[in-house]
Amino acid sequence: MAQISLAILTWKAPKTLLHTLQNLEPILDFFDEKIIVCQENDPDEIALAREFGFKAVVLETNVGIQNGMKLAFESCTNELVLFLENDLVLKAGREAAEEILTAIGTELAEGRAEFAKLRYLPESRKMNFRRYWRLSNGRPQRRLLGYLRYGVANSMAADTLHFDISPGLASRHLVDLGGGIYQTSSRYSKWENLAVFARRSFFLDVLIPFAETHPTSRTVNGYPDLEHRINSKKNKSWWRGKNFKLLIAKPGLFGHRRLDRWAGDDKWLTADPADDGGPVERIDYPEGRKT
Repeated sequence: MAQISLAILTWKAPKTLLHTLQNLEPILDFFDEKIIVCQENDPDEIALAREFGFKAVVLETNVGIQNGMKLAFESCTNELVLFLENDLVLKAGREAAEEILTAIGTELAEGRAEFAKLRYLPESRKMNFRRYWRLSNGRPQRRLLGYLRYGVANSMAADTLHFDISPGLASRHLVDLGGGIYQTSSRYSKWENLAVFARRSFFLDVLIPFAETHPTSRTVNGYPDLEHRINSKKNKSWWRGKNFKLLIAKPGLFGHRRLDRWAGDDKWLTADPADDGGPVERIDYPEGRKT
């Protein structure tokens, strides 16, 4: 199988990063290349990266989510890259995780998909799709609103994986490939940042150029957020129309657990506290400290 890089983006959250790296330790030797993009030159995060065998890509400033993800992919030398935000934890055992990563890596390497979503579905708080879809005899079926708003229902059809669907599903929205892996496309599933296993060339040559040339007004800490650039009302037709092939793992591999967050982070205002997995410490960096 092709070699795989692991890339993590972090910013002013050393306790969260430590917890994440400790949690990932059982599978770290699965990756032949490991990098952490450390924004604002945080010495604690840089030290943690090196302690756990990662190459620290050190930035003097915060560059935001979209630009940070771009740099993370650019810093990897392999075509296959598993990208994680700094607050993701492994929800599966080593053997199960490596089986999923190996199977998906093969699909990506052989060109049958551009990327895969690895969010741990049992912890996902997505509920909106239930307005359009229901489960009938183990198969997703449209509700009346799913027919009345056909395109909207289609855009979230892959979210029906949250249902306890019967094995062997084969529809135009979802195909069960076996082993907990399903195939769908960007027509039926939105882009997500947090736990994505992607082809480096797709991310850097297709996704990022579109995002950079189609700005939106929404930012996080003053910088563009890739999710909004791709999923926004004015840009979503491109994503759906391209019909990119993607995979989704069920139940998935990575859940959330954040332990600390810088006091000046916009996420205090926008993040759902339940999505952090528990209490989050507010960090005020000492005045004059170089970060």
